[in-house]
Amino acid sequence: LVKMRVHPSNDEASDLVSNQLPKFITAQRAGDGHYNRRMSADALIVGVADGRYRAEHVNVAQRYRSKSTYDADFLKNGVQQHRRSSGDARGIGLAANEIFHKIQSERMMRRNSSRVDLPEGLSQNGNGAAVLRDEALPSEASAKPVVNKVGDEEQSGGTRDWRKNRSAVEDRIVSLRRILTWISCCSVFFSCLQHEMILRDVNPRSLAVNTLKVLCLILAVISVAILYRIFFLKELFMRIQLHLRSLHHLDLHVAPLSILREPKFLVQGTIFLVHVPPFVTLAFPVQFGQNLILYQIESVGALWSTARVFLLWSCLRDFVLRSLPKRHTVSNFTEIDLGSAFAIKTIMHGYYAVFFIAVVWIISVLLAAYWFRAVELTACQFAFTTDPRCLQDNARIWWNEQGADDP
Repeated sequence: LVKMRVHPSNDEASDLVSNQLPKFITAQRAGDGHYNRRMSADALIVGVADGRYRAEHVNVAQRYRSKSTYDADFLKNGVQQHRRSSGDARGIGLAANEIFHKIQSERMMRRNSSRVDLPEGLSQNGNGAAVLRDEALPSEASAKPVVNKVGDEEQSGGTRDWRKNRSAVEDRIVSLRRILTWISCCSVFFSCLQHEMILRDVNPRSLAVNTLKVLCLILAVISVAILYRIFFLKELFMRIQLHLRSLHHLDLHVAPLSILREPKFLVQGTIFLVHVPPFVTLAFPVQFGQNLILYQIESVGALWSTARVFLLWSCLRDFVLRSLPKRHTVSNFTEIDLGSAFAIKTIMHGYYAVFFIAVVWIISVLLAAYWFRAVELTACQFAFTTDPRCLQDNARIWWNEQGADDP
């Protein structure tokens, strides 16, 4: 470019500038175009290199992340294929069980397949998915607060209300059931211990027996309180299910009267509450044909407490159902209830079917033997019994139908 010094009063200089101005503009445009082309080429080279780097490192995470989408598509195709082949409700339950096994086998195949070296900052979880390591995540101090959805109350730390989380509610139900089972086992042990002490001629008005009765009373009150909490969480869980499936309005307020009216709550609450109160003992007669039998109330209370054995099944059912992958998704697609019936089907189609049948048979035999042993004993055989009805012949001697005595 030509450098010129122009004076405003010089006409020749002004004409010279006018003549050189188009050349100056053309040269400037050519220089800008060359500079832009060079910058575009450099940017293209950097972009290609950056794209290769991302394709090499990020594609691994995308490939692992796409496995959940594969599971959902595989599940939908399996359910649709079964619905085209059969519409039987019992068959749908069996198809859901097969889907669970197929998902588990697919996960095992992917887990046992060749491992891919993940880039720095990524790790692999138990399902084979690529996730960020804890150190790659931003610190809590620098993290932005989480904005809750509409209808959620803002809490400290940005956490949502646990009552709106289906998994959190289900975990609380399972934990309370386990606690209730342990408390019920202790109550059954104390009740049976009273019965055994009476069989060994321990006076039911003694301090040891009354102490066991007080413990049973405390455990009965705690059991009913935990049972109420369980039914409260179950009602909340059902509302969350309806909200997720049918977009019903999620109402977190559960009226206490609605729980107290539930037949299951009334039956189970009666099983937990009925017990022998402290400082109360008596014997009541039962007539069997010509024979009179006196039963001690502590023995009847021990037999009544054994009805709580049903809580063992609730714990086993929770263990079986929670071990199934994507159980809520399968339940929604197949439109079946994953309850006790489905848990029994799962157990009977598994490797532990024989063991399960054996355990149920042993528990049933032991309970039947304990009941038979307690029923055939009469309170007239105890040393502390002073009931005058025990002096009758039909209370001391067992008479058969023909009238012959059998001492």
